[in-house]
Amino acid sequence: MVNQSSYYYRIIWLFVEAQETGTLNVMNLDTNLIELKGVGERLYSIFEKNDLRTIGDLLLYFPRKYEDYSDVLAISSMRPGLVTIQVIFSNIKTRRVRRGLHITEAIATDQSGKVKVVWFNQPYRS
Repeated sequence: MVNQSSYYYRIIWLFVEAQETGTLNVMNLDTNLIELKGVGERLYSIFEKNDLRTIGDLLLYFPRKYEDYSDVLAISSMRPGLVTIQVIFSNIKTRRVRRGLHITEAIATDQSGKVKVVWFNQPYRS
């Protein structure tokens, strides 16, 4: 019987549909990223700057920072700092102040209360 974890790391097949022939191209962890559909010279040079050259390199590339937004709080239990809330927005207003500065304000409401929220220089939020 094959050890699943070693099997998984040794053989990961990515199937990429060929553009015209309708056949499948089989790739493994050692396949160069330039062979992937949609990866041209420009994107490949960005990958190379991050020392990513193969599919295996890309799969083992982890972000240096991760922010977890899965802990959803009620408005009534919010404290200063980064929080995630699930709300309904109302009274959304956008205004321009000074040269090019946009301020968007809204009221965020959930079952426990309301809070005023403000975005600076993000006019697309309204």
